[in-house]
Amino acid sequence: MDLEAINATAVGKPRLPLSQLPINKKHRIVSLQIIEGRYGECPLAELDEHVVFLPGRAAEVILGNLEQFTPGEYALVYLGSKATANGHHMQQFNIVKYN
Repeated sequence: MDLEAINATAVGKPRLPLSQLPINKKHRIVSLQIIEGRYGECPLAELDEHVVFLPGRAAEVILGNLEQFTPGEYALVYLGSKATANGHHMQQFNIVKYN
């Protein structure tokens, strides 16, 4: 049995909440996909050092643009949290060209 190969698949990048990324810093996106989460479709961005779940509200738009996505060409920029009319907080972000 190849234990090294098995164990290599079990190690991944740590998951980080979007709100814990530094504000206004570009984080290169290595891969971007839509997964089926607890509450429906959810965008998952793999960054250089972390994996970040993006808000579900972005799933449909990201899914419609996945064919044009080129790994490493784009970056995720966390813009901070904004209070909504009902008292909740909405995490804001942009996807921009990396260079």
